[in-house]
Formats: sequence, C-alpha cells, structure tokens
Amino acid sequence: MSLKSLVQIVLLAALPLSSSGAPGAAATQKSPGAAGYELTRQRYSLPDMTFVDFDGKRVRLRELLEGEKPVVLNFVYASCTTICPILSATFAKAYQLFAAAGEAVRFVSVSIDPEQDTPEQLKKYAAKFKAGENWTFLTGEVQAAEALQRAFGTFRGNKANHPSVILIHTRPGDEWVRLEGVIPAAAVLEQYRQARGSASGTARPGTEAVPASH
Repeated sequence: MSLKSLVQIVLLAALPLSSSGAPGAAATQKSPGAAGYELTRQRYSLPDMTFVDFDGKRVRLRELLEGEKPVVLNFVYASCTTICPILSATFAKAYQLFAAAGEAVRFVSVSIDPEQDTPEQLKKYAAKFKAGENWTFLTGEVQAAEALQRAFGTFRGNKANHPSVILIHTRPGDEWVRLEGVIPAAAVLEQYRQARGSASGTARPGTEAVPASH
C-alpha cells in the first residue's frame, strides 16, 4: 500500500460527524475513485475459548462477544506498520464518537500475532491510541487466534494479509454486521445505530456496497 493511499484512508477515517449523522460536511458527495466499504449481515459460530486481556485477566470469548453488552470488534497486531495503525486510528475515533453519543458499547481488539503480542505489548499499543476503559485488547494461543479469525472469515494464511474488517454485534441472537474495506469512523456508529434499531433477528442476510463518503 502506498504512502499516499495510507494518508487518504487516515484522513477519511478521521472525518467528523455532520449534523445529519454522516461523515463530513459534504456527506452526500463521493470523490472520484473513492473506495468505499462492503456491508454484510451474518451469523457466526464462535469457538468457546479463553483469551487474556492486556491486564493479564483471563476472558471467556463467548461471554465477552455474545453477552448483553454490544460489541465492536477488530483484529490487529502491535508490530504491524500497514493496515493495523489505520484500523486502530479508526477504532479510536469511533470510540470517541460512541462515547460522545452516550452509547454503552464494548470495543474489542484481538491480536493475530499472539506469540509477540504479550499483555504488556498490547498495553503499550493501546496507550498509543488512548484506549479507554471500554476498549479491551486480547491475546492468547496461536491456535485460538487462528480459530477466531476462521470463525469470522478473516483468516488469510498469515498476519500480513489480514483484511480491514470491523464487526458489530448489538444483542444476543442478532446477526453480526460486518464492514470491510475503507471504513470511516462515523460509519461504524451509523451502522451500529441501524442494527440496534432493527427488531432482533429480523435483519436479512445480504451484501451491500457502501461508498466511502466525504
């Protein structure tokens, strides 16, 4: 990925909300060549595994991701220099937007390089993005990290090839909302609100190409 592309994506992710709830003042316009992201709604069967958070506390995966509290999830690793800093910057901006909107949501970042990403390493990484108390970083066994990626359809053979994906789960029994591609932070809040406002279990599976708005 070129430096120009990285800069464009970071700037896009940091765009503020307009009064209409869309990112930026010109939210109805699309710049020529804007990449956009794909939105899908799917059900996933998650493995019953235990991970460790950046405080060294053991965490039951299903209880964390499929409990009563809504979850926004991504996959990163601390030594990544390409897509992970962008994803984490988007997460940080989205975290701020959710907090400002009074939305009680748990943000979860799962390491896909658990051999290197110790709880101490993840705590340092979290500090770079000013992760608050409702933003948890998880690490664990290599097999567990791979199994979780496979469960969400994000495993690409090795850590360097992982896709840009953010997953949203609003309540037990509901489908997951999957955003993949160039994802503005404001879109995470918007899609969460749409999913939260839908009747439980009534959203139909499908795929939607969503343009990246400016």
